[in-house]
Amino acid sequence: MFISQGSKHPNFWLREAALLILCILSGTVLAGIISQFVVYITKVDLNLVNFDFLSDSHRYSLAWKYRLLLSINHLCIFILPAIAYFYFTKYDFNILNGSVQKFNAQSAIIAVLILLAIYPIVAFSSEVNQSIALPTVLKTMEDQTNRIVKLLLWDKSVLAFIANITIIGILPAIGEELLFRGCIQSLLGKWLRKPELAIWVTAILFSAMHFQFEGFLPRMILGVALGYLFFWSGNILYPIFAHLFNNAMQVIIYHFYSDKLGDIDQLAASKISLPALLISVLILFLSVRWFKLSLHQSHS
Repeated sequence: MFISQGSKHPNFWLREAALLILCILSGTVLAGIISQFVVYITKVDLNLVNFDFLSDSHRYSLAWKYRLLLSINHLCIFILPAIAYFYFTKYDFNILNGSVQKFNAQSAIIAVLILLAIYPIVAFSSEVNQSIALPTVLKTMEDQTNRIVKLLLWDKSVLAFIANITIIGILPAIGEELLFRGCIQSLLGKWLRKPELAIWVTAILFSAMHFQFEGFLPRMILGVALGYLFFWSGNILYPIFAHLFNNAMQVIIYHFYSDKLGDIDQLAASKISLPALLISVLILFLSVRWFKLSLHQSHS
């Protein structure tokens, strides 16, 4: 996946990094302009922090406005900057297009199994994360983000479910993987010539850019897993598929089991035992070996 580029002058990588940052900043500015236009047209009140007192019709309307704003952000901040970077750098699309022929269902399922295997590790990291006190401003941001997510998932209609799967599942999986793994991890890996370091640095950036610091460590670990899936396979479709599964499962659980969320929250809040962690590590080790073997068989 990471091709040695020792002949490249250091300034080359600085230009590459500057171009990627410019693409991201341009996309962010574009997202801001379009979002402000949408806010002006729809008259949505972004300062509203409590949705509980709203009528059902008002809450329904507000949720669709937020879905539109989130779609704009995913498209402009993640997907378009990645595509622009690929275009301007004449990116080696072999890892995005040519290697699609190597994508196979068995390896994709094993990739999901790898993600499932790290959930106990993720849960343990969440316990550690929760023990870290956040500044009030970060806590406020976290609470507002959670309120918006609950607002989107409040509507149980089929149309809202499809929209939520698209906006919370599909768009972030495609956009974030293209940008973080396809662009940032690839650039860092070829620049530093240390793939593992690139994976971890990218995972840290991936988690930090969500601005949800109560889940910083769990999201970072998920980012590491997605980074290794990309590194082992050289195919961006595997982390996209695993990322999509992770996001979609959260939407599905909330949509169909919201009346039992108290039980689910209690289960999630339970302490992870040492045997569970050891079993998780064992399953993870076996799944990784199986994934690599499946990739080798599909390439031969």
